Amino acid sequence: MSEIKMNAIRNWELSSLFDISGLALEQYPHFFTIFNARWDSVGLDEKDWINIERNRGIADVSAYGAYARSLFICQEQINYRFSIEFSEEISIFINGKFILHKEDKNEILSGPIEIEAFTRKGLNEIFVFIISRSTNWKFRILSSPELVLLNSDHSVSSVTWETEANLLTPESVIYDPENEIYYVSNYDYMYYTKGYPTGYISKVSPDGRILEKEWIRGLFAPTGMCVVDNRLYIVVRNGVVVIGTRKGNYITQYDVPDAVFLNDATADSLGRIYITDSSGDPAKPDIYILENKQVKPWFQSESVSNANGIHEYHGKLFIGNNGEGLFQSININDKNIETICSLGPGTIDGIRPDNAGNWFVSHWEGKIFRINLSGQITEIYDTRALGHNAADFEYSAQSGTLIIPTFLGNNVMALKIK
Repeated sequence: MSEIKMNAIRNWELSSLFDISGLALEQYPHFFTIFNARWDSVGLDEKDWINIERNRGIADVSAYGAYARSLFICQEQINYRFSIEFSEEISIFINGKFILHKEDKNEILSGPIEIEAFTRKGLNEIFVFIISRSTNWKFRILSSPELVLLNSDHSVSSVTWETEANLLTPESVIYDPENEIYYVSNYDYMYYTKGYPTGYISKVSPDGRILEKEWIRGLFAPTGMCVVDNRLYIVVRNGVVVIGTRKGNYITQYDVPDAVFLNDATADSLGRIYITDSSGDPAKPDIYILENKQVKPWFQSESVSNANGIHEYHGKLFIGNNGEGLFQSININDKNIETICSLGPGTIDGIRPDNAGNWFVSHWEGKIFRINLSGQITEIYDTRALGHNAADFEYSAQSGTLIIPTFLGNNVMALKIK
């Protein structure tokens, strides 16, 4: 029997170093932690090790931690074999799921640990949490078969305009074709410290001018929106607020008392509105429907967890399943669910078609992908280099432009796509 060839994993990003006090070693980090980790691409040494320097400006603590991750593409579900060598202590996650935690108290490199894991069609991630209490700090991971890297082509995108950076953590953008204007929800991610509703809706022109910064005020952390029959439906923490788009007048509010975290909204051709609940609770509805002036549960399934972004297109709801890292569709008529591809761990926020069979999808953490008809994924932009997010964007098919709320960047940017 021939020996299985193992291939070094070479495309790693490494976080800054941090004190591990109080951290759970068997828990995948929160998405805010991922965003703030200050990632850098790193190379291997001559023996295929990642060596982690301890002198990177961190305080003198008893134990250091660092995260490392590698993204790769699969055209189908594959059973991978991984060989892992490390010094001291390590935790491994595949697609956000905990796989193993091992500790070598002797601080001497022992033989490799071998694991097997199934990956999914689309984007996958191997994530490492490595810990050191000395100076001998490194790891090496090999795989069989060899990992295929995520295709990245930022040359197809360019920033054409940005608003002033004076918004309040803008979370979502929606276009109103009748008034030829973009509405921007300002979430205010510090709302929970203030004791009163501080969110608002801004008006932005198609060329990036903030026409009215606080057009609608006093909203409780607004997120997703949709426009139906001259009415703007705004998702807030406790329900949906309805505003008249012609006069900016308050019309009504629909409360959803049993929801945990209402997030995004979309409307179908009949004017029915679908709202995701990013609760992550399998006992709670994943999607609510607003129909005939009533909000009620519409969809609940073990196949969906922590639903976020949502967009209706040709009788289907396209959703971001953040619990499993999947881009999925749900047929509105029979509620049949289909997985288009994996996008790995990340907060799937913006979802829009380009009307040519492709999809634009963002990870809130910063990456923007184009997904073609066969499910092939290309990274076309990454806002992380700017310290910004890529939240719930809008797409102008006429100009071929994504209108992206940058959340912590406190502005909106236009990204022209070739």
